[in-house]
Amino acid sequence: MKRAFTLIELVLVLVILSVLATIAIESIEPQVDQARFETTQSMLENVNRAILSETRSAGGQSQYSGFLSDMGRLPRAREASPGSDTLTLSELWLQASLPAFQTIPAVAANLKPGNDADGDMIDEDTTVSLSFGWRGPYVTFAPGVSLGTNSLVDGWGSPITASQTLSDQSRLRGFDNAGNEIEINTVSQPIAFARSFGRDNAQDVLANADPYDNDLPAIGTVPAASRLTGQVRGTVYVVNEVEVDQIEVRLFYPDGDTDGRIALQVAKGDGGAATQEVSGHLPAASPGSFKAFHYRFDDGTGNDLDFFVGTRVIRAYDVSTGAEAQSVPLTIQIRPGQNTIDLTINN
Repeated sequence: MKRAFTLIELVLVLVILSVLATIAIESIEPQVDQARFETTQSMLENVNRAILSETRSAGGQSQYSGFLSDMGRLPRAREASPGSDTLTLSELWLQASLPAFQTIPAVAANLKPGNDADGDMIDEDTTVSLSFGWRGPYVTFAPGVSLGTNSLVDGWGSPITASQTLSDQSRLRGFDNAGNEIEINTVSQPIAFARSFGRDNAQDVLANADPYDNDLPAIGTVPAASRLTGQVRGTVYVVNEVEVDQIEVRLFYPDGDTDGRIALQVAKGDGGAATQEVSGHLPAASPGSFKAFHYRFDDGTGNDLDFFVGTRVIRAYDVSTGAEAQSVPLTIQIRPGQNTIDLTINN
């Protein structure tokens, strides 16, 4: 006859199994946290690339794409549903009323109404066209994930959203005019990047003892606001004998205030003011050679204007004659920092 286990023996077996299970869990838990950490990193990088992605051409030149390049603005916060306190980044994957990507001519009906950023009059150019608009989704989700308004979650399952009433629940972030990080808490605020609050799902003030509880990106290591914008200046070469106030340079770009329209910025000479945007008439060395005028786009107070990175169109005009002489419309990539674009008017 077989001997049965005593109660004490059964208790000892259960204790041993419990100890082994605890050891197994403790040994696996760091691996699980690391996997969730890496998933979160990947998701945040995915969001950054969706907003603005940089690739290198065969010649080593940077090429930019993403929502910012296509739309001429940052994605804006949307309510998860009408009247909801929750704000989302769903412009990256739900088109809704955003205009589709298309090529449209720079005729008056398609231009942003009014003057340019520093008050200059704007004119249509029916021979210039600009391609822009929404062509997402810009975020890549795992197979089977429904593209709803709250689809974006970190590795710990916490939604990447913001609140209109709870400032410590804003995982969507932007920049103020000085380039400092700010919380998103209002519908239509521009969103520059996203943040995860880590495993503990609590916004950090200081670093935590356990690195998996830290925010991502870590405090003080957010993407630089300067990566989103560039400035434009250069030289216009003209074969005709013209004065500085007869040269204009026009930059055509998507208008971020009125989706679907073209914004126009004009650089022009004003005959000698300290902040003139076209200057430096260099005398021709011989008859028929080119004159050179330096141009830049400024805000009217002497500071360079910032333009969002992306594909834009620029053209120079000699307005000294009744029928304008122009350079060829040039499609350019505005890159972060200073962009030098030279143009030639030879007709």
